[in-house]
Amino acid sequence: MITRKNNFYFFAFLEGATVMAVELLSAQMLAPYYGTSLNTWGAVIGITLISLSLGYLLGGIIADKYTHQNVLYWVILFASIFILLMPFVSKSLSISFENINNIIAVLLISIILIFPALMLLGMVPILIIRILTKKVEISGNVTGTVYTISTLGGIFSLLIMGFYIIPEIGLSFPSHIIGLILGIITFFLLLFNGKKVVLIYLPVVIFSLSSFKEKKIHSDIRVVYQSEGIMGQILVADIKRNFNDKQSVNERILFVNRMGQTYINLKTGKSQWSYVDYLTSVASILPENSDALLLGLGGGTVAKQLQGFLKFNVDAVELDERITSVADKYFFLNNNIHTISDDARHYLQSTEKTYDLIVFDVFKGEVPPAHVLSLECFEKAKSKLNKQGFIIVNFNGFLNNDAGKAGRALFKTLKAAGFEVKILPTYEEEKYRNNLFIAIPKISANKIASENKINFNNVRIKLGIKGSQVNIEDLFIDERKINIEDAIIFVDDKPILENYNIKAAKIWREEYHQTFTQMFIEKGVPLFK
Repeated sequence: MITRKNNFYFFAFLEGATVMAVELLSAQMLAPYYGTSLNTWGAVIGITLISLSLGYLLGGIIADKYTHQNVLYWVILFASIFILLMPFVSKSLSISFENINNIIAVLLISIILIFPALMLLGMVPILIIRILTKKVEISGNVTGTVYTISTLGGIFSLLIMGFYIIPEIGLSFPSHIIGLILGIITFFLLLFNGKKVVLIYLPVVIFSLSSFKEKKIHSDIRVVYQSEGIMGQILVADIKRNFNDKQSVNERILFVNRMGQTYINLKTGKSQWSYVDYLTSVASILPENSDALLLGLGGGTVAKQLQGFLKFNVDAVELDERITSVADKYFFLNNNIHTISDDARHYLQSTEKTYDLIVFDVFKGEVPPAHVLSLECFEKAKSKLNKQGFIIVNFNGFLNNDAGKAGRALFKTLKAAGFEVKILPTYEEEKYRNNLFIAIPKISANKIASENKINFNNVRIKLGIKGSQVNIEDLFIDERKINIEDAIIFVDDKPILENYNIKAAKIWREEYHQTFTQMFIEKGVPLFK
């Protein structure tokens, strides 16, 4: 009797572990196409809770009618089928739903992707309790034990899946392994119980494993690094482009959730994005050997120019250790740059160092972290500035209409934190450009102004645009043209930056879909491995 109980408790553990694994895997499967925004996680968590709730309800109804353990085995077997099909379903539906509103698409895909499996898994603990409960007197003990074991399974899965299996192995293979573990055990149990109809499970396994086979990647794209993880997908790809059938350019791009984070010409090693040169030119108003803090490393192009061109002492803070490794191995990060694995906000709170320049270049895909771009964080950063030091915040290029709500609010937030703020847009049109918010503490700004040292035309490295040198002071957006009446101040108690940035993020992601994601799919690069 003890052995039999332990068998069912094992299924409770397996159910809890599988529910957590499915939730983690599904969110990461959606990330390369839809990002890891609140919309994505909200959809996955919401569908998970609805699925499990319905599973509990149906499990109770079925448990009262059918007490044989074969019912439990069939439920787990069918859950296995849906889990085995998750990689195929996710990749197919993400592409098929590309013309549907992102929020609606994420909800629909989440329903199809995880609802059946999680609903069935929700039935499992109820069926186990019914099988093990022979007397009313022990029902409470059995129920508590089943749900405790199930929860422990979930905790175990969260740790091992989140911190080892997904980052090291990917998404497709773990999905297949989990599905097979569930399926093979119950397949043989049903077969031994004389249920030969269970043989229909074998074609499903064959189909799911055949879909695991990847296409050959086209020769003009080379994936040099790819990693899945709780913090999103990181991919480094080399792309060969031909212009006018004459000029061939080799580019290397660092993607996080298929959004570009660093983009270089492989021959020269220089960034293909103009904001890096704009930022370098602005920063060059400071003398050599200035101390610079870079929050957000990416591939390290900004860090390299601050250190190499300007001769700054650079500390670079990066939360995701994979990105630091990628910057070093694939983007030729200078060894003289001191990298720190930490959250940007936490580093500002904990460090005793002060800096002449603090650069906020914090993006995870298209999503800027709300806790780093808040009033309280900027006030803390201001306290870490040396005399005559200042801050540069790199942000998207939108300032007008709904897409510019976050940019206008960022401007207002910096002013509320006690800065004089200048906005320097790069030369491209609004949806392709970056805005650099140059924030100078008001006291320092007044003193520097009185000493005639704040003129950004006096930089050491002149800004060049399309081959011509320009005066930075002439490029600043007129503050009087920025309507901040409808803008809010971002504060810790109300972290709504992501909501304010939805429109801008959607435009950015759509551009990357059209330019890179669709091309990669057509040329054999899967959405995830």
